[in-house]
Amino acid sequence: MKIFKKMTAALCAAIMLLSVMPAAGAEYTAEEKRDADVLYTLGLVQGSDKGYELYRVPTRAEALVMAVRLAGGENDDTEYMNPFTDTPAWANKYAAYAWAAGIAQGTGEGVYGFDKPVTSRDYATMMLRVLGYSDGAGDFVWEQSMDFASRLGITNADEDGVFTRADMFAMTCDALGARFKYGTDTLLEKLVANGSVDGAAANALGFKVGGVLDGSTIYERCIDAVFSIQFYTDENSYTMDSPSTNASGFFITSDGVAVSNYHAFEGNAIAIVILNNGEKYRIAEVLSYDKGTDLIVFRVSRTSVDWKLNKYFPCIEYLSSDEVRNGETVYAIGSPLFLSGTMTSGIVSYKNREVSGFDNPMIQNTAAISKGNSGGVLLNAYGKAIGATCAYFVSGQSLNLAIPLDILFELDFSASGCTIAEMNRIVIQQENQAEEETEEESAEEES
Repeated sequence: MKIFKKMTAALCAAIMLLSVMPAAGAEYTAEEKRDADVLYTLGLVQGSDKGYELYRVPTRAEALVMAVRLAGGENDDTEYMNPFTDTPAWANKYAAYAWAAGIAQGTGEGVYGFDKPVTSRDYATMMLRVLGYSDGAGDFVWEQSMDFASRLGITNADEDGVFTRADMFAMTCDALGARFKYGTDTLLEKLVANGSVDGAAANALGFKVGGVLDGSTIYERCIDAVFSIQFYTDENSYTMDSPSTNASGFFITSDGVAVSNYHAFEGNAIAIVILNNGEKYRIAEVLSYDKGTDLIVFRVSRTSVDWKLNKYFPCIEYLSSDEVRNGETVYAIGSPLFLSGTMTSGIVSYKNREVSGFDNPMIQNTAAISKGNSGGVLLNAYGKAIGATCAYFVSGQSLNLAIPLDILFELDFSASGCTIAEMNRIVIQQENQAEEETEEESAEEES
């Protein structure tokens, strides 16, 4: 989604107060100047005595400089190697940083082509690399970089038309509101955090950075990372589309690692993840499970049930229980009663509640949950995951529980796992063995 869809008339007023670009840009309409004014106010565009030159085709050098600024590398004094032999003296620092950071590649061996025009695909590729995506790692390919960027809400520009500076500024503004491949922080938030952009200027323009988020912003950022799950006892019930139950879950990595409740998986052999956009994916393997904590970690297949390949999944950054505070505002997102995309709010009532049936202390909170919320995410006011919703006290009011996520910091997500059916067989074998050992101990005591 474009970053300006959330802005109000206050944005235009703020731009009029803060922007002092020379009158040379006055031939452009207010709409055409808006993106450039925003970037100028944030210190990301400097302009010249010719104004913004919005209709001019930008060079690869200009695109490189902009990408380095967005990556926070303009003030990096580290000396990196520059492999490009055609680098102008003024651009050496930018070229070296861009190469070291994996943002820029040349047009030939040792040649970058600084004076050549940049294309929409070139610039989209740079923006994606700044956000942590890699064409080298297979996240996307150059030929489809515009399509991939559009999926992230970065651009809807015409990739076959002439790419102008106005287009580059518009794409840059959209990228400011995009989230990184890992985590929920936006590009603008990172720039404010590392001092590349003044937070006061960003907030004056209507952006919300450096503080707590409202519920609508959290919902918008996190909803696509939360999904519903339909369970089937065997292949036959799956073929007949006869689910046994449903639950919720959320992604914690962009390559498909996700979290839910263990109890929802018990007695089932197949689980289908249903994303917010309706796409369906099988759960490929279980990476970790613990009946005592009721937490399960698994990997979702990147290929949907109708054979569509998904290069990445939106994900949510998670925190340890040390960062949870009693009384803080929280939000729960899940699929209660098959109602996907449901969000409720509340506070943390008690962060270390000992509850019978759970091995570890739970996060007691007042964000309402119902059947089907099991495995959904509990978020703090910064949009970070602090727990997985799991249960509530039927006999009370607003007495809901979530599982802390500390165990996630100990897991190796690259390790191989097992199928859901295999997990259930292992658990049954372990339980039977435990019962036999208990019976043997009892027999020995009697004897």
